[in-house]
Amino acid sequence: MPITPGHTRRTNRRLAVVSLVVVAGLSAHTVASALPARVMVAVGGQQPMEGLTASPIVDGNDVAATPSLTVPSPLTIGGAPLTTAPPSHARPRPYVEAQTHVTIAARDAPRLTVPILNYHYILDVPPDPHNMLLYNLSISPRLFAEQMEVLHVEHATPITMSMLMDALAGKRALPSHPVVLTFDDGYVDFATSAQPILAKYGFVATEYVVSGFMDHSGYMTTAQVRQMDTAGMVIGSHTMHHVDLASTSLAAARAEIVGGKVAMEQTLHHPVRDFAYPYGEFNAAVEGMVSEAGFRDAVITKAGQSHALADAFEFHRTHIGGAPSLATFAQEAGLTPLTPAQPDQISNDPAVRPSPSASGAADATTGRAQPGKQARQAVRSS
Repeated sequence: MPITPGHTRRTNRRLAVVSLVVVAGLSAHTVASALPARVMVAVGGQQPMEGLTASPIVDGNDVAATPSLTVPSPLTIGGAPLTTAPPSHARPRPYVEAQTHVTIAARDAPRLTVPILNYHYILDVPPDPHNMLLYNLSISPRLFAEQMEVLHVEHATPITMSMLMDALAGKRALPSHPVVLTFDDGYVDFATSAQPILAKYGFVATEYVVSGFMDHSGYMTTAQVRQMDTAGMVIGSHTMHHVDLASTSLAAARAEIVGGKVAMEQTLHHPVRDFAYPYGEFNAAVEGMVSEAGFRDAVITKAGQSHALADAFEFHRTHIGGAPSLATFAQEAGLTPLTPAQPDQISNDPAVRPSPSASGAADATTGRAQPGKQARQAVRSS
């Protein structure tokens, strides 16, 4: 049969189609081999499993393994630090809840002024020219008690990050003087010193725990973290090993973010939704990974009190440390000017306030000391 031009064109088209099919098949195999494996993740606790890619994001500078890290020993100057290795599980399984991403436009979102206070140590640390960092990260138990008393007497209401998020989304109203109390790192004095004072006034606080530091000297034990959770404190995540997420590789950053969430959820047996960036350091990639891991919000160390829903992964906080005057504290908590004391609002707990002579004059009617009186006098005289 003679070969016509039309026959040639049809033959060429068939060969082209076959070639495309072969190339597409080879490409699909190559892509499938390169994609990270999918793992099963518990969604919302005891519910059906859904697939979620939990493998690290990889770029040209990423490393294959997380380096060995050290656990800082609180209040230890000189002395060998404790060491710890990252958890052995390579593919964490965090709780993931739907619609964790903030989608509301910034121009449509309300802005609320809510102080978010940031504490570290609650213990007595004298000023030391050779270690001012420790001093500036610490508040004495007595001063902390005075600060909480100011909040109580001035009718401030500590709230959770969840309550703040709901208010920003228009789902709830906030009290007239809301304030968020946050603590970083999971130090043992949160359980031994801070929580008893908070419980005295019925205050709630959020403690961001570094999961890899639990059960080490100076930090809360696993049992204490659970006790704080049961007592009504909110437990957030502060990564596994307090790594600067903006400086490490993307793979290591994701391992720290997801691994810390997993560890805390395995400890508490419920979702952990609040996150704090170590050192306050983050970038767009890190912020995206925090959101993708299933966190609802995140806090940084930059000062500021005005918040919008669009800022959900970079809420500003005010650092509280050293020995600030009560006037300074009241201003940072949004409580100036202070109002006169009311005798029935003032406590006389010796565990909180050591003695009447140190606390203030005795009430003429009850004979009880008025700790708050000295606090307000100090505010007005400073």
